[in-house]
Amino acid sequence: MTPGFSVRVAFPPPLPDRLDYGIPETLIEKVRPGARVEAPLGNRYVVGVALSVVECEDPQKLRPLTAVLDDSPALPEDLLDLLSWLSRYYRASFGEALRAALPPGGLSAERLHIALDSLGRSLLDGLPLPALAHLSSRERNRLLRLLSALPRTGETPLRTAFRNANRVDRETLRDWEARGFLRLRDREPPGARRLRVARLYPAVSAEDAREALSRSPRQEELFRLVLDAPGKRRAALAEKDPNRARAVRELLKKGLLRVEEETVRRSPLSDHRLACERTKEPPKLRPGQERALGPLREAIRDGRNETFLLYGPPGSGKTEVYLHAAEEALAKGGNVLFIVPEIALTPQFAGRVSSRFGDEVALWHSGLSAGERYDEWRRMRRGQARLVVGARMAALAPLGRLGLIVVDEEQDGSYKSEDRPRYQARDVAVMRGKLCGCPVLLGSATPSVESVANVRLGRYTELTLPRPDRLKPPHVRLIDMKKPRPSTRSLLGSELVLAMEKRLERREQTILFLNRRGFAPYLLCRACRQPVECPGCSLTLTYHRTTGRMLCHACGARHPYPERCPACGADDLHLVGVGTQRLEDELDLTFPEARIARLDRDAVTGKGKLSELLDNFSSGLHDILVGTQMVTKGHDFPNVTLVGVLDADQSLHIPDFRSAERTFQLLTQVAGRAGRREIAGEVLIQTYQPDHYVLQAVQAHDPEAFYRRELRQRRGLYPPHRRLCLVRLEGPDEDRTLAAAGEIALQLSGIPRTSHPGVSILGPSRPLVFRLRNRFRALVLVKAETAARLQRFLDEAERRKIFESGSDVRVSLDVDPFSMV
Repeated sequence: MTPGFSVRVAFPPPLPDRLDYGIPETLIEKVRPGARVEAPLGNRYVVGVALSVVECEDPQKLRPLTAVLDDSPALPEDLLDLLSWLSRYYRASFGEALRAALPPGGLSAERLHIALDSLGRSLLDGLPLPALAHLSSRERNRLLRLLSALPRTGETPLRTAFRNANRVDRETLRDWEARGFLRLRDREPPGARRLRVARLYPAVSAEDAREALSRSPRQEELFRLVLDAPGKRRAALAEKDPNRARAVRELLKKGLLRVEEETVRRSPLSDHRLACERTKEPPKLRPGQERALGPLREAIRDGRNETFLLYGPPGSGKTEVYLHAAEEALAKGGNVLFIVPEIALTPQFAGRVSSRFGDEVALWHSGLSAGERYDEWRRMRRGQARLVVGARMAALAPLGRLGLIVVDEEQDGSYKSEDRPRYQARDVAVMRGKLCGCPVLLGSATPSVESVANVRLGRYTELTLPRPDRLKPPHVRLIDMKKPRPSTRSLLGSELVLAMEKRLERREQTILFLNRRGFAPYLLCRACRQPVECPGCSLTLTYHRTTGRMLCHACGARHPYPERCPACGADDLHLVGVGTQRLEDELDLTFPEARIARLDRDAVTGKGKLSELLDNFSSGLHDILVGTQMVTKGHDFPNVTLVGVLDADQSLHIPDFRSAERTFQLLTQVAGRAGRREIAGEVLIQTYQPDHYVLQAVQAHDPEAFYRRELRQRRGLYPPHRRLCLVRLEGPDEDRTLAAAGEIALQLSGIPRTSHPGVSILGPSRPLVFRLRNRFRALVLVKAETAARLQRFLDEAERRKIFESGSDVRVSLDVDPFSMV
């Protein structure tokens, strides 16, 4: 044991968060912060990540590490610092933060494989070995039993070997490995793809094989295949072809080929037609884009951390500014991180990035398979990927030497994780830029209210993009649905129908936005006037015509269409409301000749389906696209000249302080899909509140008016003027859950305000969805004037163990919550 040093190791849940271990002399040179290590915990061995090596007064009291699994760190050091901050700020364990940054299986504890080494084979063959002189007779018997359980060739999982022989502790195994009896290897995690390939020996040539293959055309064909293979002269083996397998065996006997296994990389972009060929000449920036890029370029060249907010209306060319900034960062030797709000947007965005930068682009999001994520993670570790495109989790991508971080559509609610750790990816990206000293670029056509406030406070630098001169802003009309209309049950107002007819005649395209999927939002009983609710949630079930079933959009439960009312037993049930499926049906009747497509989560369930649908619409195979908020952002359809919005008031009625902001952003974004080329665009918004300040700002293309009023209305109450922490409680019994929430609110109110000024407690209260998956929910809201005061107050509450519930009620903290429902 090396005196004076120990290592702190972090483990994934539900293991202890962090523990200290001694470092054996054989491992002292291998232990690095960010490397995965194996350590004993109780009577088993687990995998964690080394955080720091520190001096230790008495390391003999600590249990020693048993292995270091990485030659180079699995996570860069600046990312470890970020994860440490994330776990503190968002009140999560370090292990939870760690798990969010690693691929599936990255901390699997049972990956060691064991194989015979040269002395082990000699021992089994009965040869005398001087190395045995140092072993007692008991150790020799244990060693012999283990070696006898191993295959003569190849390797086997360690746990399989232990099933056939007595378990041996890791220290002894490592000692036997050092003596040459056996070999231990950390296998790649589940999902790594291995391919059997045939390869030529280096000295073998066509002349050597001519005589040996003269009487076997099939063997000669296979030999030629390998000989002509590009790169390292190898060819994949089709093992299911018996003739090919026979030819391989004969060539092996003749010493002309050898068969090996190699790891094959899967490229997520290869599944998308949007993975374009590399662009030969990037487009030249317009003067407005050059002006916006100037300050950012200086920060990149100086290697200076600064956060920029790039504001520009839809179609102003933000993406091209991102790409030129990325070129600057790469030229300076830095890597680039692109973060987009939704997985659905990554293929299209990554296609543009890969067309500019080629194979140096990696994808990183939860929609990839375990194997794809492992392959991309390995490319990042090896420095083979210099640009990463991904959704929320990309803020924690293990990419070192960052020179630029770009967050597109920074206002989007998808950046806030609703699972532990409940982090805000945009804010995590800003903090990561501070820790690694690189600029951060936030882009949006409708910035969040918090980012606008940060610009006005001088924390962010604003960059503005004007709309190109050739593009005119779309003409926005508010259609007042309160005015008397002809007797019709149509979902489409007459103005919208007329405008769509004109587009069909001119062979132009239309997008219809309705932010409600399914056919009908709920089923109402005319007898008792009760809607049909999900048995496990306090939400109505939505009818989906494509499956003929009722679906809960909260828990995902599916139920058959009821014949009778569950509440009163009457058979007088009636579908109420409109969803995208019902709208699609009405369009089929209204425009029988039109080619109609639907874009929502129900329509793009298969892999690659989203890219296919977007490609088809962009190439003109559809005339009308109906969709939810999936159609509102990130898409560039040159032939769309009309956007129609149905039920624009829907999101304004949600009891949440962000409802007006969300509505403004959605409507502005979807309006930006119209008129992105020389043909002027038109936007028709059907509403019952045409005088609402949100709709007025959208119609006038006046975001400043919206932000001014919204900031004024939130002053002293909500972000950005206050920082929030939502204490969420869940339990199987409604009364006990509310009682536990009341007790927490009482204890929080009892913390002296003299040491925590500006902190207030609201609640307990029931959220809009007060029952979810058969568990009842309650909320307590903590408000503070600054983030620092909020964190100090939460520290004090945790020291007092206020959030520790001894009952069956679970308590979790959501710092900077995005949704209050």
